[in-house]
Amino acid sequence: MKPHQDNLYTLSEMLAQAQTILTGLVRNKRDDLAQAMDLVTRKEFDTALAMIQKARQKQTEIEKRLKAIEGKMTLSSTQSPQKKKQIRRS
Repeated sequence: MKPHQDNLYTLSEMLAQAQTILTGLVRNKRDDLAQAMDLVTRKEFDTALAMIQKARQKQTEIEKRLKAIEGKMTLSSTQSPQKKKQIRRS
């Protein structure tokens, strides 16, 4: 090998090693940041999302039932005085 080619080969090896080292450092830094940010896995996120959706659906059902009950109470409270009057007249 010519000295010029030898230098290029050495430089190429050094660059490959530097790339490997930098890739490892970046990966480690990324993992450290992810841990510090207290991130959740996709599975944990999907599980929590499903629970929230189920709770919202249940809340909507309960609100509908409550409105129906309130509607019945309103009807019965407006009808009660009339029934009482009818009972008193008899």
